[in-house]
Amino acid sequence: MTDKSIFVFVAIFATIGIGSWWIGKQQSTEIEAVESMSVTTVRRPGLEVVGESTVNLGKFNAGVPIGYHFELRNVLDRDVIILAANPSCGCMKIPDSIFARPIAPGAIVEVPVIMKTESRSGELSGIVRIVCGHKPATGTKITENSEVTVHLKCEIQNRIKITPDKIHFGNIVSGESAVIPFSVERTDGGSLSDVNISVAGAHFQLDGYEIVSENGRELGRGQIKPAAVVFSVNGHYGGTLELSCQDIGVKESIQVVDISGVSEPDLTTVPRNLVLFTKRNPTAELKLVGTAVDSIVEIIVSPELAGVTCEQDASTLRVTYDLEGGGPDNKSHISGEIVIVYQKVLPDSIVSERCTVRLVVIR
Repeated sequence: MTDKSIFVFVAIFATIGIGSWWIGKQQSTEIEAVESMSVTTVRRPGLEVVGESTVNLGKFNAGVPIGYHFELRNVLDRDVIILAANPSCGCMKIPDSIFARPIAPGAIVEVPVIMKTESRSGELSGIVRIVCGHKPATGTKITENSEVTVHLKCEIQNRIKITPDKIHFGNIVSGESAVIPFSVERTDGGSLSDVNISVAGAHFQLDGYEIVSENGRELGRGQIKPAAVVFSVNGHYGGTLELSCQDIGVKESIQVVDISGVSEPDLTTVPRNLVLFTKRNPTAELKLVGTAVDSIVEIIVSPELAGVTCEQDASTLRVTYDLEGGGPDNKSHISGEIVIVYQKVLPDSIVSERCTVRLVVIR
């Protein structure tokens, strides 16, 4: 056999081998694909809701807990276990007893739900998500199977009604008088003498409250006004008018103050608080802003700020720290207050007011 014949034979053999390998590769890939498809299964839900999955429970008075239960059926051919019960609302409570036992095939289990209604008004809605699992034929590990949801909703009626449900004062400047009336009534026929009214927060206070008879029913009438502290606030302020019923033992808190205005005091500083870095510069300036800049009568530095002096120049307050005669050497910083005393002219008198600046000296 010549060298040329040997070369042709080897080439033909190599071509046949590569072709066989490629065909085998294709067949192997197709077999793997078929095997992969054959193990793909569709999960059946382990539990299903008996009846409607969305339930309207109706109307209830605030403060009365609502009890309800829904039913779930096991639709598998093996036992199912509830792994988790997740309510979407903190007002819902589900007892742990539902996790204690397996549910046999075809069996129905009741899931109790308690909805709390304290301090609630209007529509109360929540979703309960039940996650279940089953034990495979082999092995001991519980496999998560599916999730089922139940939507519960109801309407909560307050036993106390306040009008208006929101009070808006708007912008208030220091010295301005602002009073807004409100009324209170019981919607359940109870007595208003059992209703307590209070104001949470320091920004507002009651300006009188009495119970009167109107068209044969009790009606509470009162007024709310800004407290004196509002006039030293530079920015937004707000509060809450709270009502509580003694006879039903339930507190019904109603937000009635919604302020979006700005209060500007007679005198303030820019910035409102100051940090003085003495290694850079022992002197800093505060800008005095307000209608009482020309009425300043005294500037008081608290004893903690040893070595700090203040000097007013028109609408500027210059704050200086004495590097040599300052406070104790063993402190890296000192802090205290600068109190600016000014006079305020009222229609029938002159009073002294204060503007306070917090000062920190870094030494």
